[in-house]
Amino acid sequence: MWADNETSIDLLGFDFLVDSLEVVLTDPRLLPVTVGVTGDWGSGKSSLMAMTKNRLEADEHEGKFPCVAFSPWRFEDYQDIKAALMTAVLDRLDAEVEANKALGEKIGKSLGDLRAKAHSIGVMRTLVTGGGVMAGLGPQEAALAGHAAEVVTAKKDDGEDRVSAYESVAEFHTQFADMMNAVEGEIQVLVVFIDDLDRCSTQTIVDTFEAVRLFLHAPGTAYVIGAHQRIVQAALDDRYPSHKEGDENLGRDYLEKMLQVMVTVPPLSEPEAETYVNLLFAELHGSEKFDELLQRAREERNKNHLAVAMNAGIAKEVIGKPSESLGEAFALTEQIAVPLAKGLRGNPRQIKRFLNTLLLRQRTAAKRDIELKPAILAKLMVLETARDLAPFEQLFEWQLAADGIPSELDVAERLARDEKVDDAPSEVEVWASKKEVKDWLQLDPPLAGEVLSPYFSFSRDRLSPAAPAARLSPELQQLLARMRSDTDAIQGGAVDEATGLDSAQLQEIAGAIFDVARRDPSSPAMSAAASLASKAEDVADQFFSTLEQIQANRIPMALAPQLMTLFPGDGRANTMLDRWDEAGPTKLRKAVRQARK
Repeated sequence: MWADNETSIDLLGFDFLVDSLEVVLTDPRLLPVTVGVTGDWGSGKSSLMAMTKNRLEADEHEGKFPCVAFSPWRFEDYQDIKAALMTAVLDRLDAEVEANKALGEKIGKSLGDLRAKAHSIGVMRTLVTGGGVMAGLGPQEAALAGHAAEVVTAKKDDGEDRVSAYESVAEFHTQFADMMNAVEGEIQVLVVFIDDLDRCSTQTIVDTFEAVRLFLHAPGTAYVIGAHQRIVQAALDDRYPSHKEGDENLGRDYLEKMLQVMVTVPPLSEPEAETYVNLLFAELHGSEKFDELLQRAREERNKNHLAVAMNAGIAKEVIGKPSESLGEAFALTEQIAVPLAKGLRGNPRQIKRFLNTLLLRQRTAAKRDIELKPAILAKLMVLETARDLAPFEQLFEWQLAADGIPSELDVAERLARDEKVDDAPSEVEVWASKKEVKDWLQLDPPLAGEVLSPYFSFSRDRLSPAAPAARLSPELQQLLARMRSDTDAIQGGAVDEATGLDSAQLQEIAGAIFDVARRDPSSPAMSAAASLASKAEDVADQFFSTLEQIQANRIPMALAPQLMTLFPGDGRANTMLDRWDEAGPTKLRKAVRQARK
């Protein structure tokens, strides 16, 4: 399995994006610069920033581009996020001073003064707008970057005290700029990577931008901010509602002022997703040869970035015949890469989590001596991870009613192959006609005739409460399927078995069969529910409560005489019959009166 963290090992083919960031961050004509790294959650922004940081701190750049990695999300509880960021920057320069005596002679005293000033200012929220003006921002930009002017004026009536504080803010900005000018020649660019901004509260997002612009935006500095653009824009809109009136694009305009360069991380295409999954498996199963496989993938990407850069054929050219486990993994990737890229929108984090879940289920099943075939498990999980869970729930219901081998699936697969199927059930035709379901049915391997219940037993957490057996154990799922049988002997035997369960299991199975009966009162489940309630008093009240939730026009007429037979003289049954007799449709009223004769 794989850790769900950012990585500096490039499995995604991000070299071209790292190149873009390197070009921007090392061009002195662009400084000071703030770069936005945007993309969806899980798209790889953090990994891209980590790769860029590693490149700037290595090889020909070493020592010229000291980097700061800062996550405002981890400092949410800090008294002031601006002070936390400023301290992180000063700490990094302190480390450079310790390693470079000449640098210490130039800026050692300034660093001490700045650290004291940062603490004394406290970067108070009520001072930021004024500080922005004194730092050289225009009035409108200062109002956006800071807090509303009315908040500032609410601080004190002592104008002299306020001006003194504003001057301290401006002095910090000026002194920091002077210090960065002084290190020219020793440090080419101080690069600050700010990540996880889209995880933060509105206040933290705004405070982070304020810290960058008002205090740290100075010669020889660059800031790389990773965030989901829409989330940050929404936070800015929310923070300045009064400014938004008449300006629906306030958040967007603010970002355009703050971020001079944008680098967008695109979703993975289908070939890129296949390459990514294959490299993950190569790392897992072929660690001794992994570096060679990764290098070959880089070479293939250089030839054509949108083609598959690693698969069984390419691997064979590099390392000879892959191991059995790696070969099986490559074969699995061929089956799932395309639907994964489509269903998970080419999101690397979601793809990795899919694979981790697949391996977790396999290993858990193995501990219980249950065999889950990887290809079947993966195919079912593709349907399970679709945006619409309803098709997966429908398949679950079908297999539940057929001891794990749903005949509907055979019909659906033939329909997906455009074969003529006589007397196909309408619900199967509708299910199989959905584009995402038809595409899924055409994936290998075919599932008709396979026992699916073991696979669904590991997916119960994904099934909604609408699936009544979603949280039952495999044994109780099978019992519920027999209770729903339209064969009297099978249903009767299952009900008798249910009454012999311990109290906890009885409550579970009763809740499931009552729920099925409530959803479809005309199904065999209603007869089983009534029979179970008549034999197990512990669940009888729950049964009658279920009946009260069903509109009278949905009650099957056969239920009236069944209640009379199963619950003779029972006040709960008589109350229910009275209700139907008074407010039910004509046919139900007649059935009640006939049963009572």
